Amino acid sequence: MDFNNLVNKLRSKFNFSYQSCCLIILYLKERIQMVKINGCFSEEAHIKYGVPQGSIILFLLYINDIKDVPQNGQIMLFADDSSMITIAITVSSLIQKVKSDLNLIHQYCKSNHLYLLMPKTKNNDS
Repeated sequence: MDFNNLVNKLRSKFNFSYQSCCLIILYLKERIQMVKINGCFSEEAHIKYGVPQGSIILFLLYINDIKDVPQNGQIMLFADDSSMITIAITVSSLIQKVKSDLNLIHQYCKSNHLYLLMPKTKNNDS
């Protein structure tokens, strides 16, 4: 999650004040992380993207506009999971619609510094 994109979305879509956005950015910026393996610590790394665990509301506000991306299907959001539902008369039409929407979603993710976790992505064709 890109911090500048987050501020722009909070200001333009949710009418957050400038002061509120400053507080959120202070909360998110200047965070570091390191890893400990077998008693050895890695070097500190500055975190440029993302939100701390437990800050799901900021992530949900950030991706709320993904619902507007598909032209053929509908995206349903629940916590940090999402599903896309698409209806078509024929299988070939369904495939075409889903591919088109997935391309749009891919562009959305790319422009918002988001990445799909393909191992967690599945087809529910029941």
